[in-house]
Amino acid sequence: MLDLLAHGLGAHDAALASVRIGAGVFFAISGGNKLFVASRHASLRDNLERNRIPFLKFMEWWVPFWEFVAGLMLAIGLLTAFSAAVLLIICLVACHCEAREKVAKYQPINRFDTVADYLYLPEVLFVLMLLVNILAGAGAYSLDSFLF
Repeated sequence: MLDLLAHGLGAHDAALASVRIGAGVFFAISGGNKLFVASRHASLRDNLERNRIPFLKFMEWWVPFWEFVAGLMLAIGLLTAFSAAVLLIICLVACHCEAREKVAKYQPINRFDTVADYLYLPEVLFVLMLLVNILAGAGAYSLDSFLF
């Protein structure tokens, strides 16, 4: 019993698959909506413009394209480290552009609360999930394990 409490179920590949599939499906849906739903595309464009992202006409299509494609690739475990790295860059830019403002709205009461507020942000949690995929790979339940 203590071994179970200390070391878990030992289902490492299932854990990697759940993190990979969850993040991949999220990004595929999010990117797809930004590509194919006019209101979501307009919101992305406004966000990019507000944050002074260069090459706006290009980036308003480039970012959601890669969010969609890399999300699909991540979900099925194809070139996992590459697709996670693409999504990590997108998340890091999103964090840089908006995290400080979001945390300030939470009105943290001390430094520990500030750290907790940053960790509460979905972008930061996705950064951690993507790092798992980059550092540990796709695991056995992926196309990568069959192809390479």
